[in-house]
Amino acid sequence: MGRSSSTQQISSRLLPIGLFRIEEENYDTVKQVIPDELINGIQQNRRLYINGEEFSIKFKLACDYKMLLILFGLNAVSGKYFCPWCKVSKSTIKQLGTFSGYDITRGARSMEGDNEMKKPETKRQYGYKRYPIFGNRFSFQDARPDLFHFEHRIHDILTKHILGLLNETYDMDNIKETEELLYELHSISKDQKAGIKFEIKNGNLELKGRCTNGIQRKFFKDIPLGRVLYNNPQQTLDIMQLLQNFYQLLSLYSERQSSQHYFTHLKQTSVMWVKQFASIFGDSYVTPYMHVLCDHMSEFQEKDEDDELSCFNLQGAEKYNDLSTTDYFRSTNKHHNSLEQMIKKRFQQYYVLLDTNETQALFTDINSTFSNNLFNDTTSIYINLHYQRT
Repeated sequence: MGRSSSTQQISSRLLPIGLFRIEEENYDTVKQVIPDELINGIQQNRRLYINGEEFSIKFKLACDYKMLLILFGLNAVSGKYFCPWCKVSKSTIKQLGTFSGYDITRGARSMEGDNEMKKPETKRQYGYKRYPIFGNRFSFQDARPDLFHFEHRIHDILTKHILGLLNETYDMDNIKETEELLYELHSISKDQKAGIKFEIKNGNLELKGRCTNGIQRKFFKDIPLGRVLYNNPQQTLDIMQLLQNFYQLLSLYSERQSSQHYFTHLKQTSVMWVKQFASIFGDSYVTPYMHVLCDHMSEFQEKDEDDELSCFNLQGAEKYNDLSTTDYFRSTNKHHNSLEQMIKKRFQQYYVLLDTNETQALFTDINSTFSNNLFNDTTSIYINLHYQRT
């Protein structure tokens, strides 16, 4: 969890308020490592005074799809009811653009209105399984989809389908044919400055090694797909157009406008892109991520009057997690308080961005928190920033 400027969601600008080591990402583990003190510190519409000016704090929840479902106590994305914002099901996912995350007449979830947790576990509907980890501090409407993870997952889906077409087109048992294919794919990857590697494994063309979202973006944007998929020119052109439209859609989300025309266009474009995908690869391959893209993304873009969805992009947080993991395993501390070292280091780095009064308040809070820290078991450590100035 972290805080950052609304315009700077990059790793170097994130100020963590907690570090948690999670061995297995599930409800019980997450509930165990997040301390009650941190949960209780989340108070919606809390008042903060800075230099005599009053601010009302509104907390929102941004994390990847799996973690959202865990935090709200819902079933997994593979379940019948897979959406954190509405009651769409596997049987109704093809009704593109008809569900809402706000309008209960169009299937929106409501923590108060649904009352599923008051029923016996065997009687609960719509994927409700456990009590939300944060209680009622966040409504479903306070949660935000992370465009970074959604782009990554959709890239994964497109990669899977394109590799499938290549496996159908080429004879993977023909050494000469596969060598020519690999050469051409690696040539395209080099031209795109992506660095993606491919290999033939167990008779199938596969990606070799880890492939990040940024690498996928470089590879697919303006990709000359016809160099390897030329047996069905119309299908190849359709896929290339689908990719181009996808990046144009992402650009629309990154440049929020306040006009109703923009929101209507955004909704229509989102729905049309998913319909275009379904027309190429089939309705059965429309995924939960695509449902959220066409039914909910534009809603959040419209409801957040001050911030576009790109403010909830977690690319910076993902980068910070990678850096934290590296720091953790490089730690040489003999007292096994690596997490304490890491969070102190982060606050010391952030020190240069604060004025004198903020710095004093910050380090007073750090010192008082760490001296009474109850979470020195190397599983979790946190800091509460609770000072007020008038």
